[in-house]
Amino acid sequence: MQSPAFSALAAPMEKVRRVIWLAFNAATLLYVAMAWAMFGAGRPIGAIVPDHPLAVPLIVLALLTTLFARRIGALAMPERRLREIVARDPDPQALARNPQTHQIDQVRLQKIVSLAPHEQRLLAAVSALFVPFIVQMACNESIALYGLVLSFVTRSFPPVLPFAALALALNLNVSPKLEPSLERLRNLTFQSAPAGRV
Repeated sequence: MQSPAFSALAAPMEKVRRVIWLAFNAATLLYVAMAWAMFGAGRPIGAIVPDHPLAVPLIVLALLTTLFARRIGALAMPERRLREIVARDPDPQALARNPQTHQIDQVRLQKIVSLAPHEQRLLAAVSALFVPFIVQMACNESIALYGLVLSFVTRSFPPVLPFAALALALNLNVSPKLEPSLERLRNLTFQSAPAGRV
């Protein structure tokens, strides 16, 4: 059970993740709409896999990007690193510092100080998971971009479709909600905490 103060601190983080998730999905759909407007409307439907020298390299690149996107979380923030974060008490001032201005948000700092130690550690870990989330979403979007490039070089609409479908499917496997991450982190917290310290 999380405290109201933790919920208040986590809510804006989840909102930002949701906006970013929606933006990346919208961008993928925009690529499809762009390819349709330029090469699909009123034209004969071509092959999904066109006979073009770039087709196979872009398909291979999309598959490699898919594998990388699926592993980026573990690569950028391995479980060992997360265990270290949830095992030590963070600096509340560092958590309250605005990343753009580098100024300490005093209201946020007061909320962080009021948290129990285990919630401060959870907050630090959730913050650390933000960059891998962004990188994973960017990798997924790049797959749709490969399809758009293939549509442009072949001047045909269908090639963008499988790439965009793959990007959207990968996006659906990345939850913008914090609860799955929090549940994972709570488990790590209890595994990492010495006896008597939670």
